[in-house]
Amino acid sequence: MNKIDLVILDIQNDRTKNCKNVIATISNAIDWAVATNTHVVYIRQ
Repeated sequence: MNKIDLVILDIQNDRTKNCKNVIATISNAIDWAVATNTHVVYIRQ
C-alpha cells in the first residue's frame, strides 16, 4: 500500500517575484490533499 503525505515547509519568508503563484500552487495542493483524504504536514522552523 502506498501512503502519500503532503509536506508544507515554512513559506512565510518567501520573497520570490512569483510569490502569488507560489501561494496559489500550495493552496491548490492543500485543497487536493483535503479532497483526497491525504495527510498534510506543516513544518515551521
